[in-house]
This record gives sequence, C-alpha cells and structure tokens, in this order.
Amino acid sequence: MKKAKWLEKVFLGQPTKIGYASTPEEFIELQRLAGLSHGEMDNWCCDGRTLAMMHYYDGVIIVCSPLSACDSTLVHEAVHVFQRMMLDIGEPQAGHEIEAYFIQAISEQLIKARDEKRALLHKTPKARVSTKPK
Repeated sequence: MKKAKWLEKVFLGQPTKIGYASTPEEFIELQRLAGLSHGEMDNWCCDGRTLAMMHYYDGVIIVCSPLSACDSTLVHEAVHVFQRMMLDIGEPQAGHEIEAYFIQAISEQLIKARDEKRALLHKTPKARVSTKPK
C-alpha cells in the first residue's frame, strides 16, 4: 500500500494540513507525520453510523474512509473539511462561489487519493524473471 501523505494545498497560504487514510495504519502514519500521538483506533473511521470520518487536530485534518467509499461520501467529508478550514483562517461566512470551488478542489483530491490507493491495491506484482542461466 502506498505510504500515507498529505494532500496538495487548496490555496497557497493554507494553514491546515489535509490527509486521507484508508486504513488504521495510514491514520496512525499521518498522525505521526503531523507530530501527534495517536489515539484510539476503534473509531478511526466508521463507528457503525458513518461511512467516513474527519478527524481534526490543531491545524491538521485527516479524512478516513475505506476504499469502498463512494464519491458522494468523500464529497460529504470535503464539506466538513472546508468548514473547518474556514474556521482555521477566521472566515466563518465564505461566499457561496468560493465555497463551491473549495469543496470541488478538496473533493477531487480526496477522490484522487482514494482512486490511487485502489489502483495500487488491485495491481498485481509482475512475475520475477530469473537471471540465472539454466
């Protein structure tokens, strides 16, 4: 599985780091990369009522969902990411068009991150070719 990493910044001065985790291990890795000590793993993602979760730490957002999550679930989480980002920059009432563009950009990044992980999961390793003479 691809190593956990941060998503691209939606705007240049963005103070909030955003990450996507599809496994508890990736969630722990993103927490480590952010300099956080990891918490309970029981609810890293789904708590029986949700298909995905957004975890917020001071200036760090980690969106967690299984690879089976549909696009609309990630768009839903992108809305929460946007809402939190606006609070982080002191803009609780962003304009509708700005909101739409931000949510679109965040959604695209989350969907891309999920799709890249899906592709890696379904990629079968090539058979090793022996270089020894027979």
